[in-house]
Amino acid sequence: MKYTIHFTAITTFVLIYNLDLIYCKRIRCHNVGIDNCFDNFFGIGKRPDATRLATTGPGLDQFCGGFNKTVECIYGHLKRCGTPLHRELFDLVTEQMQIRFRAFICDDGPQRQTYLKHGQCIHDNVIGVDNAIPCLNNYLLAFDHLATSDTDDWFSTLCCAHKRKELCTDRLALDHCGSEARQYFEIFFDQIHFGFFEMVCGSDQHIDPQSERCHKALPNADQKPTGLKSDSAISRMLYRFFPFNYVPINRRNKFQSTINQTLNA
Repeated sequence: MKYTIHFTAITTFVLIYNLDLIYCKRIRCHNVGIDNCFDNFFGIGKRPDATRLATTGPGLDQFCGGFNKTVECIYGHLKRCGTPLHRELFDLVTEQMQIRFRAFICDDGPQRQTYLKHGQCIHDNVIGVDNAIPCLNNYLLAFDHLATSDTDDWFSTLCCAHKRKELCTDRLALDHCGSEARQYFEIFFDQIHFGFFEMVCGSDQHIDPQSERCHKALPNADQKPTGLKSDSAISRMLYRFFPFNYVPINRRNKFQSTINQTLNA
């Protein structure tokens, strides 16, 4: 059952993102419509103050507003371009993601308040500095590997990478900010990614990144990701939309300028 849900989630994303290839032939239904929808949310991640926004109440409100606009935009795109099946699949797969995201990021409840209590420390020692980049690179390496190998075990590749990242950021948050901050940072990180990794990997809590299984599933773990040159479209998208996760601070302005020139060319 869990693999059916995981497969449906990924398949739905691919169907929606490549809608112009499978259904839409008119120019008003081109893929750029979906790109513009995602930019409502992911565009926030390209701002120079993105890491600061992720650790303050007004900043989380901006993420929430961008998320709501993205969902509304995709619905509008599917109404113009999609089939009833596309819309039904989108509702099915994203319902829990929307509920979980809004419950932590948008609603000013106890969980969000506890996370924000540690926001300054998390910013100064985890996401606002370059120390976390090697941790987060595990995701890029996982998608790089899946794009260049013939492995069928995508579950182990993604979840071994997720566990490596989790152990790495856990150490940063725990050493500098304490156990409560570590716990709520991981909740925040999962929800800002729409609960994807918890849904996919949550059923396998005993993954050991040093195990033979993980060495086989993620053989490039000690390499450097290829960024915008990656063969993986997902890896390139993460690098483009979340530069604060993957690009060192002293290179971000130059990187963003290059991206803008590419997009405007």
